[in-house]
Amino acid sequence: MQFSTEQFFDRLTPADRGLIACGLAIPCFLGYLGWHAFVLLDDEARTLVRVGPMWVMQVSLLAGTAVLASIAAWLWPRRRQPDRHPRIDIAITNTIGLTMGTVLMMLGPFTTPTTLLIVGVLCNGMLLFNLRTMAIATAVFIVGFVPLDVLKMVGRMPYAPAFTPRVFPGGDPVGWWSLARDLSFYLGLAVCVVIVFFLFGQMESLHRQLQKLSVTDVLTGLANRRHFMARLQTEASRPAGLGHTLSVVLVDADHFKRINDSHGHHAGDEVLRVLAGMLCEDLRVPADLAARIGGEEFALLLPDTDLRGAQRVCERLQERLRRREFDFDGRRFQLTVSMGVVERDGEDVPTLLRQADRNLYQAKQAGRDRAVYGPGCAQPCESGQEMPA
Repeated sequence: MQFSTEQFFDRLTPADRGLIACGLAIPCFLGYLGWHAFVLLDDEARTLVRVGPMWVMQVSLLAGTAVLASIAAWLWPRRRQPDRHPRIDIAITNTIGLTMGTVLMMLGPFTTPTTLLIVGVLCNGMLLFNLRTMAIATAVFIVGFVPLDVLKMVGRMPYAPAFTPRVFPGGDPVGWWSLARDLSFYLGLAVCVVIVFFLFGQMESLHRQLQKLSVTDVLTGLANRRHFMARLQTEASRPAGLGHTLSVVLVDADHFKRINDSHGHHAGDEVLRVLAGMLCEDLRVPADLAARIGGEEFALLLPDTDLRGAQRVCERLQERLRRREFDFDGRRFQLTVSMGVVERDGEDVPTLLRQADRNLYQAKQAGRDRAVYGPGCAQPCESGQEMPA
């Protein structure tokens, strides 16, 4: 559900976002209009309110509804276009903010659920519009209504101009106002809760994505050098006396610069992606790890694998490469790799990597398209020699 919601917001065009804002605000405005109309038409209810401020709210709500409906009509034919409409976004947010602010000032900011609804509106706005648009709308709201609130605090303006003191006999609101207030409160609370859960879900998703990106090579999708080194250090710290073996394979694409020069960097990128996929085919997930640790250099971390096991992995990789032919712009070629392989025999991580790098260098010096194995003190071959097939 979370993934599909994120996809929904990602696919919205600027016009879609404006239409959603209008579609959420207009029913809210109409609800207030209907409630106020009932109060103005009911003889008993009308005795509890001041007609002038009630009509101020009605005119404000009617004007806000008309403006948003006009904007929605203008946006509808443009809903599939990718063009942004910053002035329209500002018009929508300011219309909603000023209209809701007028209602808030008339009904009293601390005894009306409109405050909570405005918080919900702000959260919705942050989902639909950019930060600049919401900052402008917030500034307009503050400039427009904070002075009125100051007048209320110093006694120059009634706290709730739309109500008479009869609405709060003994400090408690009358029944019909209490019901309307509670319904609006729970509606606003529901909106806020849904948005808060959505925002926290997005934060959690972004956190997971950032964690993945921090350990992943963007081009190939393999682990990056940082993650490889961390895993290698972890595996190397396991006690060797319990039968734990560890092999490391450094893999370098032969003559990779020629591929970029002859076929272009897009071809080079595709070759690296294909090679990355082949490296993963024989891995035991999640124990083994394939990583891209340089431009065309890769590494395999093979826990609980001795030199013979690493040899089989290398041979299968070479066999797959011999069967794979690349074709770019009608020119065909094959890729070969050189590999330096080492089995840990008590060495620390820097020593292990230096041995694997020396073996890789020897494989290149010996003509490429081969693997050189160096088990340290292990058998069956001496360090730096090619293992017999």
